[in-house]
Formats: sequence, structure tokens, C-alpha cells
Amino acid sequence: MFFKLQLVMFFEGIRSERQLIETVSLHLAHRWYLGYALDEALPDPSSLTRIRQRGLENVNIEGLLIAAGQNLKRFLAASGWGRRHAP
Repeated sequence: MFFKLQLVMFFEGIRSERQLIETVSLHLAHRWYLGYALDEALPDPSSLTRIRQRGLENVNIEGLLIAAGQNLKRFLAASGWGRRHAP
């Protein structure tokens, strides 16, 4: 879940965890992507900060984003998104 939140943060250009949680709470598409129900509580921004500070010291973020982009391309190709349909 943390990595999906970081992807939302990256692609939306959000600079703080507090703003990230506020954005996710307002946008249903983000909640759906992250797997949160409307009545489900979102993580506290301070816990996200602690996870980032402690756990991402040795993680290659660029590699994670490249892999996420490749997975998205495969998903879109498999779902037929962007294909033209014959009339």
C-alpha cells in the first residue's frame, strides 16, 4: 500500500504526506486504486513519513517506477484500452 501511495504522490506532484492523504481522501479514483472503501480510514501522514524515513534508504525508487509503468502498460494492453474498434 505504501508504494501505491508513493506513486500517487509522484504522479500528482504532491510534496507532503499530509497533502497526499488529503488528496486521496477527496478523490474516489485514488481510493479505488489504493483499495480503500469510502468508510475506511486512511493511514496517518506521520506513519507514512516514518515508513519513508526508515524503510526507503536502500530502495531504488526509479526502478520501482519503471516496473510500475511496465505493469500499467501490460494492464492497459490486456484490457484493450486505446484500441480502435471497427464500426
